[in-house]
Amino acid sequence: MRELAAAVGLTKPALYYHFSSKEALFLAAIHTHMDRHRQDILTALDKPGSLRERLACTLQTHLDRVRQQPEVMKLLLTAEHRPEKGVPEIDLLSMHQENTLLLAQLLENGVKRGEIRDDLNLDTLAINLVGLVNIWSLICLHGLPLPENLPDQILDIFFNGVSP
Repeated sequence: MRELAAAVGLTKPALYYHFSSKEALFLAAIHTHMDRHRQDILTALDKPGSLRERLACTLQTHLDRVRQQPEVMKLLLTAEHRPEKGVPEIDLLSMHQENTLLLAQLLENGVKRGEIRDDLNLDTLAINLVGLVNIWSLICLHGLPLPENLPDQILDIFFNGVSP
């Protein structure tokens, strides 16, 4: 906490005024970043334009965030898959499920507008899209370059499949 307070230009008591413990600070960081993901989807729900355009903006925002703040994505992945001893337990699954439900709502809007077939399970579709994006996020975290116009490439596969 002393190092963190110095890094952000606060005194240690001032930092403790906002966060009662290291655990509280850790949980606040996790919730803040998961809330950003949720807000991106909520923004896409309210935006004008086609489903594909709204998804492209959302994916670009996410991938830009991974590129610009890889430590945040690493924190989330570590907290979920390899929590360190003494780290508070976090129910990231519920947060992911909430975001996936919002994404399914966005996809449902696409069904209503005739942009997606109506015979597909929207929850499965949302999870498949999240999977495509997450694997590219991991590739980025490993320092490998991402292709130009990656959101468009992901959405081309998502909307059109791989058949000729």
